[in-house]
Amino acid sequence: AKRDYPASIHYQSAWYREYKYLEDHYARINTAMTRGRPLTEIAVVHPVESNWLEYAANDMTGDRRSQLQADYESIWQWLLYAPLDFDYLCESTLPQLCGKTEKPVLPVGEMAYKTVLVAGMETIRSTTVRLLLEFLHRGGRVLIVGAPPKYVDAGVPQADDPLYTLLREAEAVPFQKAALLDALKAHRQVSFRLESGVDAGKRGEDWLYNYRQDGSGRWLFLASGVRMPGAGKKGTYPELDGKQVRITIKGRWKPTLYDTLTGEIKPVGYTLTAHDTVLHRTLWCCDSLLLHLTPASADDTGFDTEEKSEAPYAATDWKRTVAVRRGEPNVLLLDLAEWSSDGESWQPAEELRRIDRGLRQKHPDTKNNGVQPWAIPPEQIRHHILLRFPIRTRIDVDVRLAYEAAEEVLLDGKAVELKPDGWFTDRHIYTAPLPRLAAGEHTLTVRVPFGKRASLEDLFLLGEFDVSLRGVQAELIPCAETCGFGDLAVQGMPFYGGPVTYELPFELQEDADVTLFAQRYAGAVLTAALDGKPCGTVAFPPYRLPLGAVAAGKHTLTVTDWLTRANSFAALHNLTGDLYKGKAYWYPKGDGFAYEYQLMQSGLLLSPRLELRKLPR
Repeated sequence: AKRDYPASIHYQSAWYREYKYLEDHYARINTAMTRGRPLTEIAVVHPVESNWLEYAANDMTGDRRSQLQADYESIWQWLLYAPLDFDYLCESTLPQLCGKTEKPVLPVGEMAYKTVLVAGMETIRSTTVRLLLEFLHRGGRVLIVGAPPKYVDAGVPQADDPLYTLLREAEAVPFQKAALLDALKAHRQVSFRLESGVDAGKRGEDWLYNYRQDGSGRWLFLASGVRMPGAGKKGTYPELDGKQVRITIKGRWKPTLYDTLTGEIKPVGYTLTAHDTVLHRTLWCCDSLLLHLTPASADDTGFDTEEKSEAPYAATDWKRTVAVRRGEPNVLLLDLAEWSSDGESWQPAEELRRIDRGLRQKHPDTKNNGVQPWAIPPEQIRHHILLRFPIRTRIDVDVRLAYEAAEEVLLDGKAVELKPDGWFTDRHIYTAPLPRLAAGEHTLTVRVPFGKRASLEDLFLLGEFDVSLRGVQAELIPCAETCGFGDLAVQGMPFYGGPVTYELPFELQEDADVTLFAQRYAGAVLTAALDGKPCGTVAFPPYRLPLGAVAAGKHTLTVTDWLTRANSFAALHNLTGDLYKGKAYWYPKGDGFAYEYQLMQSGLLLSPRLELRKLPR
């Protein structure tokens, strides 16, 4: 996935061992939510065949297809965020899956639906009409939402077609959100109401749910269904203010919270009314909630709702530079080079992928049509490219060269014998020491193969140095002993993608309950340790990590930001900002290309904060 997206969740990513934190969360959800059977009472006949009916040239049916798509999206969004869970029915398999019953339900496979919606359909199958009529006559509900189907089996129905009977006997509902939700209110199992701010009392429409019966108990999973504020936009941050929400569950239940991030199982505050169970929670934009519900006893009234955390009596941060340790050698990216093809004259400096693209146009025998190299048969290399990189350093420094293929290497015109001693990021990006660089300017020349399987790949210098980057000109400089909070890409690490550990000394005047608040960071995830003892992970809003009771005295908190490889391997010359990042993203054209590096921020962007609270007596 070097020039694809997303990145590999494997050893190539410095943070991949920390991904267990998220995968365990998913595994715990899966364990609970594959038990029992779903509690879904609503079905929607899927309108895909109506879309096929209108599938033609855009100038013939484009407007109608756009309307069908808009109607389709409206229905699922209205229902899911109401929240009213539902299943789609596939017309082609419905006759085989639909069972026999005398009850007022539509039995489909293992499910039994009480209400069926027909919405956004231009055509409907005759078999579906028959089954819905039988369902109606058993006492079920069929809602025709908005304009009814006008075709049966994609043809104009006869005057006595059963479709007209269905339309007369079914309930007609306007294609309006409020009208549809009102018609389905009897099916609502869960509801959300906002409890704070100007929207207090309004229905919360950010969350989805999944509900299952498991023996005499039930599993209820709630999760945010909206994109994190600012997601995908450079320079923006998630919302840090949680929403206070009243969650109402139909029926009288005793809930237990299963914390899917930590694995803890613990009671959760709730109150019971005559017919409902009510929880008060603060929910953040990435939150989810897994509850196990058991029937409440007749005299159960619940217990105090969500614990109110007292405000901190003091907070401390670090308004200074602090010691920072890299977990890997620093990186200087080499991707702009003068070049010569097959012994021809030297060409001006150019970005390697632009050289690669031009050479494939010049040499048709090297065109690979974007096929992955492993899928191309072995070839005899017929072309060899010389790449010449300028290297500037203010210090005498030992460096290693990281490369994928290097047939010959010269430093300042002198041949260098490469003796591989390891690898960088991937086991096929080899590393080998170069002669010690003296302060000044140097020239590194590398001869590389070029063919269908062999592309021009970036090279890297690795070592204990910092990098000063001005535009496209990079220079090796002495390692700084400390860094400030803010973007590490402008503090000597523009191309670095490994872990960075911040050492944060602090002193408490008295014993206290301490919480780490790391509200803005750029990287995959944060981990923390107090006086050398691991104490947890920070990955999601509200970006707070309880450190527990901490004794008075001096302590050292270390926070490790596990960076991504974006500034080492991403399309650093692409200006387009396209969300789709396939192979072409690394080969921008025209005004979408910039020689200047378009780097992502990295590191702790603001000083973390320690919030101090009194210890309980």
